[in-house]
Amino acid sequence: EPGNPSRYRYGDGYEDKTVITERITVTGAPDEEVTLKFTRHGPVIREERDNNRAYAVRSVWFEPGASPYAVSLSAMRRKTFADFKADMERWSVPAVNMVYADTSGDIAWIVAAQSPIRPNWDGLTPVPGDGRYEWAGFYTAKELPHRLNPREGFVATANEMNLPDDWPHDEMQVGYEWYDASRASRLAEAFAATPLHSVATSQAMQTDIVSMAARRAVALLAPLSSQDPVEGKALALLRQFDGTMATDSGPAALFEVWWAKHLRPGLFARATSDPKIRALLTPGDADGVLAALETPGDWFGPNPKQGRDVLLLSTLAAAWRECAALMGEDASAWQWGRLHHGYFAHALSAIGVAPSGVAMDVGPLPIAGSDATPMNTMYRFSDFRVVLGASFRIVVDVGGVRTVSVVGSGDVVPV
Repeated sequence: EPGNPSRYRYGDGYEDKTVITERITVTGAPDEEVTLKFTRHGPVIREERDNNRAYAVRSVWFEPGASPYAVSLSAMRRKTFADFKADMERWSVPAVNMVYADTSGDIAWIVAAQSPIRPNWDGLTPVPGDGRYEWAGFYTAKELPHRLNPREGFVATANEMNLPDDWPHDEMQVGYEWYDASRASRLAEAFAATPLHSVATSQAMQTDIVSMAARRAVALLAPLSSQDPVEGKALALLRQFDGTMATDSGPAALFEVWWAKHLRPGLFARATSDPKIRALLTPGDADGVLAALETPGDWFGPNPKQGRDVLLLSTLAAAWRECAALMGEDASAWQWGRLHHGYFAHALSAIGVAPSGVAMDVGPLPIAGSDATPMNTMYRFSDFRVVLGASFRIVVDVGGVRTVSVVGSGDVVPV
């Protein structure tokens, strides 16, 4: 409301924000006061006084009774899929891909979540909180998709786009952002190649470091040759690369530097000359990037395939030079683990209070894999430090010939 930042528009009038002042005690310093403001939609995260505008966030997590994970207390005791599914219909947050197996032989996948029903927008951008864009309840596991005893004989999920082909997305908009299909397709390949499953094969799946995205990208190089010495050396190193992201692999190091820091940015530069748009495209959906390279369009020039090949070779040479700068001129000494690493910085290190002579941080530690491998080890492009991975991994032999394999970062693979 103009002149009154404690009120905001709703309907034909204005409502009061809820204002709470918290006092925070600080050791060795005066108390700090923090003012928290809330609208009917949730906490205010930003105010722009000059524009008479405030931003609030509504989330399923804030809904009464959301009770994260609490439904697990009953669901873990169910003995049939019908009873398990009934519990999932009460699940609120977080939104998860659940998988199920029982001693009768049933296996299933089900989406468990409360997904907001938005009658007149898609949830991708902020909208006025004046009442025109209210939620109209929730979709739950009762309406969301599931599969019971699929013909493939297994269920697996790696956060890929797994809505059924016939999902009525225009009417039921439940999501737009997904991981690419590399990890899911590798899991499917591993299942197909494993006639008899065991604890050992489940462990292997959880720590699988084969990148299907790398296989697809390297396949584009197979018919290429070059008289340029740098391009020739780079082609030779990747010629037989099978996509295994091992810590001691030189080809893996070259591929990831090429893929992350040269090929994808080079593609975006071809797509648009506007640096602001290029910034929005980064890092780019892997499936979309690969599709654009595999079927080059007119924006590659009058001869799209030739233009695509020029991009492949020039960016590959640039990646070779960067690897040489990072790891030395001798390519035989290159290793993915020299770049790709874990590092655990202690919270006290940043403020300089670590005891003298005590190593507070842990690392760097060479780590295999990438964001495209079933063992997801996503890294930041600036220094290849891993920023995402499983919080735990567990394989349980539950008797008979059944094994349940769970990866704690949200990926579940029952065998």
